[in-house]
Amino acid sequence: MNSRKYILKIRNYIFLVLAFFPLMPYGILSVVTATFIFFSLISYSEKIVFNKSNYIKFLGFTGFYFTLLISVFYSDDYGHGISILFRLLPLIIFPYLAIFHSYGLSKKVIENGKKCFLIGSFLLLAAIYFIAFQELKVVGFDKLFYWATLTRSVKSIEFLDLHPNYMALYFALSIYLLIDSKKLITVLKVGLIFVLGITIILLSARAAFISVIVSVILNLFLNSNLAKGGKVTLILIIIVFSFLLLRSNRYIQIGNSYKEMFKSEIISYQEEPTSNEIRVLIIKCFKKILRKDLFFGLGVGDLENRLDKCYVDSGNSFMLKKTFNTHNNYLYLLGSAGILGLLSFFHLLSASFWRALKFNNRVFLMFMVTISITLLFENILSRSYGITFFSYFMYIFYLETEKNE
Repeated sequence: MNSRKYILKIRNYIFLVLAFFPLMPYGILSVVTATFIFFSLISYSEKIVFNKSNYIKFLGFTGFYFTLLISVFYSDDYGHGISILFRLLPLIIFPYLAIFHSYGLSKKVIENGKKCFLIGSFLLLAAIYFIAFQELKVVGFDKLFYWATLTRSVKSIEFLDLHPNYMALYFALSIYLLIDSKKLITVLKVGLIFVLGITIILLSARAAFISVIVSVILNLFLNSNLAKGGKVTLILIIIVFSFLLLRSNRYIQIGNSYKEMFKSEIISYQEEPTSNEIRVLIIKCFKKILRKDLFFGLGVGDLENRLDKCYVDSGNSFMLKKTFNTHNNYLYLLGSAGILGLLSFFHLLSASFWRALKFNNRVFLMFMVTISITLLFENILSRSYGITFFSYFMYIFYLETEKNE
């Protein structure tokens, strides 16, 4: 075996290891990611294709990052901006590998990567319920359906730095991969999907839950060639999930707190506010500080500092006890890099939707629906696990569609 084939083989194994990122502590995740990037670069060194078409693709998928980079130069907190950009590096490195280094990963390796992710997600699922059941032995198994029970189980796994909403993203994608699987019998597939769906509900991950319903309905309407068993599976998922959605006030209640969003004054909370009230407070402060800087934004290094100042000025200094982001990735990009940054990111999303539809990649389409909806409620591209989740699967889906082009 020559050295190039040996390097490619190592790279492929690391690619499969990286698929288990839901189970990795941050330190290990960083090392595995860096190792995969290193072996990808050296294995592709003689296969780089630089041409106008690839440059345009690369800028289309990474333009928003460069708007954030430019915004550092008009940020007062230059150091904080640089640290954020460093954390976001996978968002430009993975597209670089996918676009300029197309030689390497076979369809079989990519499929094995998906399987490894599924295995990792179900191992994580088992660990969560194992921990939850230890608590339920004491307080009673009827408490499983209390919203906080499973969330406490997630947060008790301290070495993984887990977040319920990010785990819900893993489980949502697992549902899509199961739907697309042709090897599992319908009964088993529906059973596994049901368990994952119930878990998303118990994690109180509203964005992921809604995105699953939207994705499944969209898939059902767009896929005219879907087999009878697949249609039955999707219809059952829609019926069960819609029933659970309608039964849960937590999911359909808009709440009086959101009415405050359309008022100009910012309330000073004397008691600890609800999560919805906190989100409204963040949005109202966001509107106040960005009023005069809408076009260019405040700079990637200054947005959080300006929000903190607004909380203090409005009598809500309790917000400084924890680090609160904008809880909306679109607002974060708008506040950091202005309209150009937001439009650049919309181009990435629209180009991805176009590729998914053009090549009839159902999982890619459902993945994009889930990401787009979740970005309305969470800054998933501000945490390492969200960045890895997005980068890894965008890399996979780009290669899948490129091989079909």
